[in-house]
Amino acid sequence: MDTSMTRDTSINRKADPYGGGLTVAEFCQRWRLSRSGFYLMRQRGEAPRVVRVGGLLRISRVAELEWIAACEERDRAEALLDQRAEA
Repeated sequence: MDTSMTRDTSINRKADPYGGGLTVAEFCQRWRLSRSGFYLMRQRGEAPRVVRVGGLLRISRVAELEWIAACEERDRAEALLDQRAEA
């Protein structure tokens, strides 16, 4: 069998900590959030998108980057509203 065309699907967490996505615990540790805070954000629709894999919730790098962008946009909008309220 020619193995030159097969993909290496092994995950090297040291080389790629996102291989397979972050668990909720890993995401919370990375962002210094409590797990309960994460689930409150999730209830409010403010948490990153998750995927359920084998019973665990995983957060992909793309979902994390989208979440960061959404947080930044929300902060800009709030600052703009504050400026308008002061004027």
